[in-house]
Amino acid sequence: MSDHDLPKPVAALTAEQAANLKFLAHSSHEIRTPLSSVIGFADLLAEGGVEPEEQGRMLAIVSQEAHRLAKVFEQVFRLARLDAGRGTEWNWKAWPAQALFAHVGARAVPETMTPPDIVERGWIEGLTVVCDGDALAAACAALFDNAQRYAGAHAAVSLIAERAELEGRPALRLTVQDSGPGMTEATRQRAFERYFRGELAASAPGSGLGLSLVKLTAELLGGAAALANAPEGGLAASITLPASEASD
Repeated sequence: MSDHDLPKPVAALTAEQAANLKFLAHSSHEIRTPLSSVIGFADLLAEGGVEPEEQGRMLAIVSQEAHRLAKVFEQVFRLARLDAGRGTEWNWKAWPAQALFAHVGARAVPETMTPPDIVERGWIEGLTVVCDGDALAAACAALFDNAQRYAGAHAAVSLIAERAELEGRPALRLTVQDSGPGMTEATRQRAFERYFRGELAASAPGSGLGLSLVKLTAELLGGAAALANAPEGGLAASITLPASEASD
């Protein structure tokens, strides 16, 4: 269907307005699904008559769906704030690369996750990165969440820091790498799209916003996000940020 075939009010929408409508439609769906579960089970419990052994199971589902709902709200609001503010509210400062790496390692790893390997490849001393350390840690936390969710319960996960180049200039690259099944090429090409969910994610709870938040954060920090299948297997999800040398 071309724009000429659309109703005039829809055809007249700007690209930004159309994107906002799509955002609202997807958001309402992602909020409505867990909310329906919470209301449904809460109503059953309130009415009484539920066998005691079923009450525990229902309460567990209510708790799980409530946490899922809270996470969807957090991601939707964070994405909206980033779209609106474009990083203007961030606490920008100059970070020595090793201090930034330590900060991310301390804040990004979920409490429910087995501590990952923390690896510094090469020599990052002497690099300085201007960024918001908490924003970067939040983006890396989303990468850890993906690894924990899709790589498998027994997958090994690493956080790797290394020197890199970005548009011919020095850069710091942080990579969350797992030993899971990786991604197909078709999935990697679309993985950063808002609300896109690949073949492994289709049957698991989630909003499809995590990687789009990672990409937007990386770009607002002046860098880039990328996905690749690691040579030794698994997915390598990276954020590369511009850096300066001590002598610059």
